[in-house]
Amino acid sequence: MKGRIISLIAIIMLSYTTSCDQGEQEITIAWKIASALPADSGKAEATGLAGPLAGIHNDHLVIAGGANFPLGLPWEGGKKEYHKSIYIYGRGQHGELILINTDSLPNPVAYGANCATPGGIIYAGGETPHGLTNSVWMVQFIPDSKSISINQLPALPIPVANAAATSIGSYIYLAGGESIDSVSNEFLRLNLENLSKGWEQMPELPIRVSHAVLLNQMEKDNTNIYLIGGRRRIAGGVSEIYSTMFAFDTDKNTWTEKASMPYAMAAGTGLPIGSEDIFLFGGDTGNTFTKVEGLIAEIAKENDTKRKEQLVDKKNQLQAGHPGFSSEILRYNTVNNEWVRTDSIPFSTPVTTTALKWNDEIIIPSGEIKAGIRSPNILSGKTYIK
Repeated sequence: MKGRIISLIAIIMLSYTTSCDQGEQEITIAWKIASALPADSGKAEATGLAGPLAGIHNDHLVIAGGANFPLGLPWEGGKKEYHKSIYIYGRGQHGELILINTDSLPNPVAYGANCATPGGIIYAGGETPHGLTNSVWMVQFIPDSKSISINQLPALPIPVANAAATSIGSYIYLAGGESIDSVSNEFLRLNLENLSKGWEQMPELPIRVSHAVLLNQMEKDNTNIYLIGGRRRIAGGVSEIYSTMFAFDTDKNTWTEKASMPYAMAAGTGLPIGSEDIFLFGGDTGNTFTKVEGLIAEIAKENDTKRKEQLVDKKNQLQAGHPGFSSEILRYNTVNNEWVRTDSIPFSTPVTTTALKWNDEIIIPSGEIKAGIRSPNILSGKTYIK
C-alpha cells in the first residue's frame, strides 16, 4: 500500500494574491495523495465511500460510514451497500497519515451533513439501508484510549439526506437536504449548550436545495454563513443545478444573494481559507447527470418495449462513459464579492464528501469520482499563507 501511495503522489503548487486590510495575502496550496482507505477483507484495495462522515477531532482524522457498489456498478445490477466502519488516522513521525485504529458506527449510514466542533464531529441525517434518517450524532476521538465515543443528539424535525452543515461557536447550522418526497428549504440551528431546546427554525433558505456547500467566513466585521451551489431534484424530470451563492448575516438573521459562481455546481466541497476567501474544490456541473436524468424520465414514459430498451442502453453507456467531475478550484473573495478560477487539483477530484481543515492542510477524504465509482484516496492540500 505504501509503495502504491508514494507512486501516485504528485504535487502541484498554485498561488494567487488577494488584498486584505494588512496588505497583500498570498496563499499557496501543494496537493498530494496522502493515504488511502484500507482494503476490505479479501480485496487488493478499498472500494472507497460516497457520503462518509468525515472530520478532524483531537488532532485525528475520522472517516466513517458511507456507501458504495462493491459488487458491480448500478447499471450492471450492482446493489448499493451502506457501511458503518470507522477509520481513525493520526500523524507519523514525518507527518504522514497513519491508520491507528478502527471502530463502528451504531448503524450503517451515508450522505449525512458533516461539520466539526471542538466537542466532536457532527453527523446529521443521511440515508440508511432502510431509508432516510433524522438521527444526529456527535462522534469524538478519545486520545488516551485511541478510541471513538458516539453520543446521540436531538433528532432533526424530518429525515433528510445530502443536507449541508457548518458550526459557529456552540451553534450547529443545517441547510436543505432531500426529504422523502421533496427538497427542503429549511434552515435549522442547534445550540450544543442547550440541547433541550432542540433544533430551532431559522429564516428559510432562498431556494430549495440539496448537495450544497455550507460554510462560514468573515465579511467586514461579521461572520456570515454562505450557501453555495447545490441542486434541486425535480420529480419525473431533470434537476435544477445552481450557480447561486447566498450569505446569511448572523447578526441580522437575513439572507442576501451574492455574486454567482462562474458555472452551476453541486456536490462539491469547500473551505474558508485565510481571512477573507472561500475555496471550492471540484463538483458536478451536471453535464452527464442531467442527460442521464432526462433519459430516465423518457424511459418512465415510454411504452414501446424496443424503444425503452434502446433508451436504457443509451443511459447505461452515458453512465459507463462518465468523464469524472470537475477538478477546478474556484475562489471567492468576501471583500470584493468576486469569483475567480484559480487552478485545478491534479487528481480525480471527488464529490459527495467533505473538505476538512487540519492545521495548515486541506483534507478531502474518499468520495465519488465517476458515476457509481468511489475513490479510496485521501487527498491533501498543504496551504501556505503569507
